[in-house]
Amino acid sequence: MRIEPISFVKKNAANPDLKERIVVSSNGKVCVIESSENRQRRQEAIALLKLLSFGAKDESEGKTLSGDQVLNNIRAKYLNSACYLP
Repeated sequence: MRIEPISFVKKNAANPDLKERIVVSSNGKVCVIESSENRQRRQEAIALLKLLSFGAKDESEGKTLSGDQVLNNIRAKYLNSACYLP
């Protein structure tokens, strides 16, 4: 992450180098400029971390099933149907 003054952005606006985020400061205010690809990757990483935290919470609260329990539940539910699970 680079920190640049607003004059840098004005001077390089036609050809920005967005390989990394740029922190722009102007009169004590700060904003971040980043590529849409980097933003998308960051949003996906945040979503994955949220899902992992939900899983960790469920595990700590005992709200999980083992693989065998899941398969047994599926077999019990669909045993009399046309679907067969070995």
